[in-house]
Amino acid sequence: MDSKIASAIHLEREPVALIWADEKPEGAMEFAAGKWGCVMFLLAAAAKGKTAVASRETCGCWGGGVGLGFGNHYQNFPGGEECFCRFLSTGNAGSEPGQTIGHEMAASGATAMAEEFLQGKVAGHPASEKAAMPLAEEAGSVREARDSNAFSGS
Repeated sequence: MDSKIASAIHLEREPVALIWADEKPEGAMEFAAGKWGCVMFLLAAAAKGKTAVASRETCGCWGGGVGLGFGNHYQNFPGGEECFCRFLSTGNAGSEPGQTIGHEMAASGATAMAEEFLQGKVAGHPASEKAAMPLAEEAGSVREARDSNAFSGS
């Protein structure tokens, strides 16, 4: 796609469009259902000319689900909205439910996430820097328009 705006401002990458669709584009990149991933990885891939897709089940994280318009995914965060707000600020170590959830996370082996959950999200923390991106490469079934977003950089 030739974009006059992209040409005028000398963009390094392609503009990215977010399109609601009834079907997932063939060969589109997608996070595996229920697995963590940052929506920004999908946007970056689209800016490099690839097609990526996200649905309610494959949006990667709570913020990604909200940002893509799939509703209030913060309710699905361990401990709900209150623990999510604490996670982004002071941490959950000072709340009884937060302590319980954090200790359960650590016991399951998610020690870095448990530390962040309890202490609060800190820029540069090793768990924040993880770039693991589990993708489901297969084309899926038809999804309703409200359940799927496609990113396209071409």
